[in-house]
Amino acid sequence: MLAFARHCASFVRHYGIVASLREVGPLIRELLFRSEARAELADGFDGRRGTDTSGMVMPWEMKDRADAPVDSNPYASLTSDRIRALLGAVPVIDGETVLVDLGSGKGRVLMVAQEFPFKRIVGVEWSSELHAIAVRNVAIAAESPESDLRFELLRMDAAAYAFPADPLVVFLFNPFGAATMARVVTSLERSLTGHGRRIFVIYANPLHADLFARSAAFRVIASTPAHALFESVAG
Repeated sequence: MLAFARHCASFVRHYGIVASLREVGPLIRELLFRSEARAELADGFDGRRGTDTSGMVMPWEMKDRADAPVDSNPYASLTSDRIRALLGAVPVIDGETVLVDLGSGKGRVLMVAQEFPFKRIVGVEWSSELHAIAVRNVAIAAESPESDLRFELLRMDAAAYAFPADPLVVFLFNPFGAATMARVVTSLERSLTGHGRRIFVIYANPLHADLFARSAAFRVIASTPAHALFESVAG
C-alpha cells in the first residue's frame, strides 16, 4: 500500500488533481488489484519469446522524462489475446494496410501485428528508453529476416507524426491526454484530405473517444468502456 500511495502522489504531481481523477482508473487496477499482472503471467507472452514488453512504467520513472510530452500517460501492455481480438475486429486488413501504433512503448502491439497481413508495422514512441527496448524486442521476435523489414520504429512525439497515404489501422492504448489526442485527430483529418482511404482507429481504454466521435471524418463502429473502434467516413 505504501508503494501504491507513492505512485498516486507522483501521479497527482505529474498530471494535477483534475487529470489524475480522470486517468487514475487503470493505475488503481494495475497497482492495487494487479489484474493485468495476473493476466500477463497467464499469457506468458514474454516468457515464450525472451522479450521484455510487460509491466507498467510511469513517465516520471523514465531516464528521459524531461523529454516527455506534458500529457504522456504511463506505459502498460495489453495481453496478446486482447491485442489479437482488437486487431481482429477491424473489418479489412490486407497487404495494402499499414498499422501505426501511437505510443508503442516496448513494442508488444507491433509484435502481435506480425500475425496479420499488414504491409508495414509502424511504432511511434517519444521515450528513447522505451524505443530502445522495442527495437530489441522486435529484433528478437521477428518471424524472419524478411518480416523484420516490415517494421519501422520511430522515436518522436506522436502529435508530430505524418500519417502515410496508405489504408491505415491506428492503434492507441490510452497513450496520452486530451491535448495530444486532439492534435492526432486533427492530423488524421488532414491526412484524409486528398487521400480518401479507409482508416480504422482502435482505441483501448478510450478516455478521450469523444474527440473522434465529434469529428466529421470518423464514425463509430463499436464502443464499450474498454475500447472503441472508429472508421473514416471518407473511406
